[in-house]
Amino acid sequence: MTLKIYGVSAATCTQRVLTVLHEKGITDYEMIPMSPVSIKEAEHLERHPWGRIPAIDDDGYKLYESRAICKYLVKKYAGQGTKLMPADDDLEGYGRFEKVSNIRRYGT
Repeated sequence: MTLKIYGVSAATCTQRVLTVLHEKGITDYEMIPMSPVSIKEAEHLERHPWGRIPAIDDDGYKLYESRAICKYLVKKYAGQGTKLMPADDDLEGYGRFEKVSNIRRYGT
């Protein structure tokens, strides 16, 4: 089964996921465009209970929230493409990574 990305390709959070796909060299995915109406339908609410985008379905594993999706993809495809996260044992690097990945969210 192909990885399915549910979102709007011009939306910032969907772009974040698409950027990780590009940087990791992941080409086997399907982009499923969503509309303001379709994100509130029951089928999508099963993927994302808040009716937001993006969300993914990776062979039955459903995940939402762009930062969580990105980290999942980076870990799953760790052996290919650009290394986007520090190693698990690099505590200082991981701390800096987490700080920077939350700047846009909290504005600090």
